[in-house]
Amino acid sequence: MTENNSHTMCYEYFKLTGGGGIYSQTITLLRFPLAVLILLLHSSFEHELRNGVSIFEGWEAPIYHHIDFLFVQNICNIAVPLFFLISGFLFFVKDDAFTFDKYKTKLRKKFKSLFIPYIFWNIIILLLYIVVQNVAPSMNSGRNKLIAEYTFQDFIMSFWSMSYVNEGGVSGPIDSPLWFIRDLMVMMVVSPIFYCLIRKLKMVVPILLAIAYVLGVNTGIQGFSMAAIAFFTIGAYFGIAKLNFVKMSGSLLKFIGVIYVTLLMGIVMFMGNNNEQTSIIRLGVFIGVFMAIGIASYLVERHSFKISAFLTGSTFFIFASHSEILKISIRLTSRIGIESDLFYCLAYFICPMITLIILLYV
Repeated sequence: MTENNSHTMCYEYFKLTGGGGIYSQTITLLRFPLAVLILLLHSSFEHELRNGVSIFEGWEAPIYHHIDFLFVQNICNIAVPLFFLISGFLFFVKDDAFTFDKYKTKLRKKFKSLFIPYIFWNIIILLLYIVVQNVAPSMNSGRNKLIAEYTFQDFIMSFWSMSYVNEGGVSGPIDSPLWFIRDLMVMMVVSPIFYCLIRKLKMVVPILLAIAYVLGVNTGIQGFSMAAIAFFTIGAYFGIAKLNFVKMSGSLLKFIGVIYVTLLMGIVMFMGNNNEQTSIIRLGVFIGVFMAIGIASYLVERHSFKISAFLTGSTFFIFASHSEILKISIRLTSRIGIESDLFYCLAYFICPMITLIILLYV
């Protein structure tokens, strides 16, 4: 068999057939678990202060620091890149040709489904900050500028990046998890560029961008993160080429799983609880994205596993509204003053679960 024939057979094997099917069910299955991973991603106590100093000042919590490093820097970090990949895939998969009219139609739809909710939720969090800063000032961390001190420019930039408002502030809007939506909207606006590059250079584009992501290439542009560019483009490639990345990940699950677990063990053993993002961690995230797809594919294909429509439908609400409830939960927990490694190990999981229960009840 020639190399060309082998490539053709491989391409045909992973070609999408029909509408929906296993890839649609797998994407649906992934949504809620990824929202839970994002809750865990934002549940760290590492940067919590009490009376202006770290809550871990003067005592050791080695097990907690290792758990935090394992989940926050590694396992949970696959959630947002995977959302970018799925979004890029879905943006292109239904079109045989990406015309200007289709581009305008897609942006019009995304304006309603992404931009309006983006503005709405940032306004909600802005109003919540005003209430908390006036009613319960003791809950303020002291690191950020009070809303009462905002200039007109601060209000505008709070919808784009808080790094322009607060010194050392996060690079997301005031509802910080929505940096994903911000970057996703930017990707969709510039999507014709990705489409043309993929049509011309094919696999070269996603491969080069994947390498750039792993190596830690940074664009330095707010709203144009390398994670967004790389994973949206990888998803776009699968969508444009009509390749079933779900079947691909499922067929390679054992191989990917062994590599990911080995890599994760090596990272924890040799890096301990070093929070510095390195190429080896980003490589783990990249592999972890496809392992998560493979696991979901296995559950759907072999066991017809499903998550209730209620939980799946709650995904965006959890994603958009969890930040401040989770912060309050973490801050109240850290103010208890217990200096116990076991206490913070449990709190790391209990705080997001309490937040999740509250949001599902709402």
